[in-house]
Amino acid sequence: MQLTFAEIEHILGLPIDHSFLNFKKELLDYGWQVGKISLKAKTVNFSRCNEGKTKLTLPEHYKADALFFFDGKPDALTLYEALFAQLKSEFPVLSVKVQKSQISFYNRHLFAMVSLPRRKSETGILVSFGLGRKLDSPRIAIATEPYPNRWTHHVPVTDAAQLDAELLGWLREAYDFANSKSR
Repeated sequence: MQLTFAEIEHILGLPIDHSFLNFKKELLDYGWQVGKISLKAKTVNFSRCNEGKTKLTLPEHYKADALFFFDGKPDALTLYEALFAQLKSEFPVLSVKVQKSQISFYNRHLFAMVSLPRRKSETGILVSFGLGRKLDSPRIAIATEPYPNRWTHHVPVTDAAQLDAELLGWLREAYDFANSKSR
């Protein structure tokens, strides 16, 4: 897609000069790549990047760390892998960090986590995410407001059918909410 400088100014709602080109790499975070720039014609070519793919950042020992995290819990590992596959296909930028008590998902900021239930007798995984509002759903086990207008929601998942459009929609909202935070 090609846009003129005037069209870009209209979209941004402010005048631009050539210095806006210094920020072209930041568009990758939003799934867009800057192509040819013509200062003479005052046009910029944009293309969707990572369509169907994700700019995925995994730690060096991700696979081993994830297997260790779910050691002795093959059903939880299966649920996690199904969720991870959905996240990889849905979000243009995704970083993953395996920690002692949770697996964290980031764009520019943390937006979701997966942990194991606290009680050993419980099965499945706990999917947590942050939003700017409190959700009202029977699927939400706990919702807390650690900061004003920042709600953390915890959703138990015990069956692959629960990794549905509703949960993915909440995760998409959490992804966008985290991406909108200032750096």
